[in-house]
Amino acid sequence: MNINGSTAFDDLYILTLPAFVWIKWYPISPGTSYPHHSLTCDVINGTQMIVMGGTFPNSSQCDVPMVYGMHNANLGQNNPENAEWITFTLNFPPYTVPPAIISVVGGT
Repeated sequence: MNINGSTAFDDLYILTLPAFVWIKWYPISPGTSYPHHSLTCDVINGTQMIVMGGTFPNSSQCDVPMVYGMHNANLGQNNPENAEWITFTLNFPPYTVPPAIISVVGGT
C-alpha cells in the first residue's frame, strides 16, 4: 500500500534454507489488514518472533491495542491451534519445521 509516498505491507514470508524458496506465511487469505513499515523483529529462543512497532501510514488505529501493537509469530506452529500468531510464552516448546514448510520443500 502506498499512501502519501509511504509504502507499507501486511504480509510475512519465510525464506527456507538451503532450498531458497520463499513461502508466504501470513496472511493465508484476504481480510482486514494493518499494513505498516519500519518495524523491528527479534527471534526469541529460536521458536518465536516478536514483531514490534512500525509506522501505519493508512490508519491511526492499532490492530492489537491491549498489547501495544506487539505481535508474536509462532515460527513452528507448534501450538494446539497450529496458529501463526499467538501470545508470547517464555518456556515455549522447541522449534519443529511446520507442515506449511514441509509441504513446499519436503524434509523434516
